[in-house]
Amino acid sequence: MNLFVSVIPKNKAFLNKYKKSIETAASITVPFHNMEHRTNIWMNDHVVAANFSIHEDKVAIKKYSTSDHDTFCTFNGIPSIEEFHTTNRPWSDIIFDKYKNRTLEFDKVSGYYNFLCIDAYKAQAYTSITRSEPIYWTETEECFAVGNRASLVYAAAHASTKFEYNLDALISICTIGWQVHDLVQFEGVKLLDNGANITFTPDGKQINYHNPYQFEEVPMSEQPRMNKIYDEIYDDLSQEFINGLKSFKGFSDKLVINLTGGKDSRVVAAFSKEAGLDFTTVTSGGPEDRDVIVAKEIADIIGVEHTSSAVKKKANPDEIQRVDIFELLQRQVFQSDGTSNIYDNCYPVRLNPSVQFTGHAGACYKGGYGNSKKALITDRKQALSFIDNLSLHNRGIILTKEADERQVKINEAIVDQYLDSSFPIKNFHDYMYTVYREGRAMANGRQASAYGSFQNSPFLNDKALKIAWELPVEYRRNNMLYYNLLYRINPQLAKHRFADSRWDFEEKGPREGTSMEEWLSREPLPPGPKGQQIRNWRAGYDEYLRPIIKDYLLSDQNNRIFEIIDYEKLTELLNKPGPTTPNIIRSVFGIMGVSYFVNNEWFKQPEQSFKDKIINIFKK
Repeated sequence: MNLFVSVIPKNKAFLNKYKKSIETAASITVPFHNMEHRTNIWMNDHVVAANFSIHEDKVAIKKYSTSDHDTFCTFNGIPSIEEFHTTNRPWSDIIFDKYKNRTLEFDKVSGYYNFLCIDAYKAQAYTSITRSEPIYWTETEECFAVGNRASLVYAAAHASTKFEYNLDALISICTIGWQVHDLVQFEGVKLLDNGANITFTPDGKQINYHNPYQFEEVPMSEQPRMNKIYDEIYDDLSQEFINGLKSFKGFSDKLVINLTGGKDSRVVAAFSKEAGLDFTTVTSGGPEDRDVIVAKEIADIIGVEHTSSAVKKKANPDEIQRVDIFELLQRQVFQSDGTSNIYDNCYPVRLNPSVQFTGHAGACYKGGYGNSKKALITDRKQALSFIDNLSLHNRGIILTKEADERQVKINEAIVDQYLDSSFPIKNFHDYMYTVYREGRAMANGRQASAYGSFQNSPFLNDKALKIAWELPVEYRRNNMLYYNLLYRINPQLAKHRFADSRWDFEEKGPREGTSMEEWLSREPLPPGPKGQQIRNWRAGYDEYLRPIIKDYLLSDQNNRIFEIIDYEKLTELLNKPGPTTPNIIRSVFGIMGVSYFVNNEWFKQPEQSFKDKIINIFKK
């Protein structure tokens, strides 16, 4: 994990001021600041920059930043550059040399990433097309600042940890648990657009697009000429998956892939084998679990080891794990900069991270929020209805009227911006999933957990996504894309059954060229015997957490949270007898997180010096 920031003063006489500002900001906002980590603070005659990192020496990355007197380069994420696969050099050294030699072509970098490169008086920051590794920036009267953690950018630019918050950016965290928009929770801080780069000099800024997210689909047709084009796209996509996965070779001696009976993990495992990765597979469940049965069959086809891990039975299955909810709040809110929900898992900061393969962004290859069973969106009204339903869960039972209206306006702006883009309206499901579900919700969750784990996903590969988006959206929605990818590796993988579903294109029967016998062989398995249901800590909401939450949220009506949450509605909700649905619990946890955040409980002020302590004692 690497956090970086740069400040570009408009008057270079302030350079030392902002060097000290970065040091102070880091002591407050970097979650691992009090642990062993690498710090690199760099300055030339025009710009000051810094990065703070852990984990790089545990994996192939080796270094996150490289610099000389004139130039500074740093990054985060998993970019894919050919030299990473062919040499054992630190990744930042390779990036630095290519940048100095003007051979680092950002539009050709694959993987997922953000970069900060400084040359003389110029600072440039880049983000990938999913924005899963974000770039934040701001401008004050005295400076520009840019980096990959919003609180660090704000505190460095303002030379202050008296944070001002944008409550509009937090409304949807209270309703659905994540940010369904481009707003940033710190006042005046902005989020760089997907596939964009921003250049700063003391005189100003400029935003360009090195990898724009734009409509590039080829027409849908059954003509042989078009089928040849589709085949070329599938071939290119297969090769890009393989190239991108090679970046993970140096991350662990023995990678473990969680293989289920579904589609995403099958694609990940198949292409990992093609890329030459050394890995084993594991499936959660007992021997009669349908996911375990199908995953074992797939592992045998691929030729990799497979194990399963059944949930250990508890003596008292009704017993609920008890947690310190404020410990969870502190971890989640601090590590996510206030953007993710304690309902979701968050790894603690660990100096020895786990290395995982995930299916993040898999849905981007399957039509996003859409599928063959869901009608395509055809007009603005339907798009607005979709985004309102997405972002305003529980609106009537928690939000103030003003907050509801503000989120509706945010939603309207998103739809209108989309309608002004190069995309046809039918691709709205696809767009919303990529830009907001993956680029905000999953990205914020990934950032929060990245302090304790590398969560690698081959689906986040920039080049792979661009290639996939050349196919008609209908071929993504009906699973033809996944089918053709697997067929190219091993037809048996494409034709083998799934645990609980079918390919969408053959839900109603065999397609042309497929026999009834073959189609029947892919019949999903019935559910296995119902095992012991383990009640996780979230089920404690009705049992023991509700009084704690009520005391915390309702004890102070002057809490800033009540600028967007209706106090009377929340009181009624928290007094409503259970059982409470997960949907409501997620909202209440979101409200708790926002309250914890805007009331500055998420960070700790730096310890006082001995001199200050003595002065305060005498004041008393």
